[in-house]
Amino acid sequence: MTSKTALLFANGEAHDGDMVRRVLNQAAAPLLVAADGGARVARFYECTPQVVIGDMDSLSADELDALRAAGAQIQRHPPEKDETDLEIALKWTAAQGVDTIHVIGALGGRLDQMLANVYLLALPELEGVEVDLLAGRQATRLWRAGEHVLRGTPGDTLSLLPLGGSVSSVT
Repeated sequence: MTSKTALLFANGEAHDGDMVRRVLNQAAAPLLVAADGGARVARFYECTPQVVIGDMDSLSADELDALRAAGAQIQRHPPEKDETDLEIALKWTAAQGVDTIHVIGALGGRLDQMLANVYLLALPELEGVEVDLLAGRQATRLWRAGEHVLRGTPGDTLSLLPLGGSVSSVT
């Protein structure tokens, strides 16, 4: 069974680094998605999104024209909405049947938006999909109840922060 990966670019800071580059280099034919101004973060990494999702309040008309010319599908949503552009993009991306979503550009900048982006990992629509937020040398992931295997390399730092209930048998 072949796994399908998506790279989702959020409208935040690129925070280039080892973890981000590792994922970019290892993703084989990923689905490329941008949440509105995340298209600029994608461009920073020399990626052209296949789909740009949001209310398009962060991109100029010229930028949208250039994205269309490069083959991007634009999914415009009204600005009067209850979800952030990233939330809409995460739900849409998960609905495409991907196994993994790597989000780049969701950490840093405003603390309120960064925390909101971390909380998006708990969306019910993302259950069964591995979703991580990447920045520099770090990845943040929500592990739901159950057994999990995490692979790393010597020298990696791992922090486990239980949000509810207990954690046991960590080796």
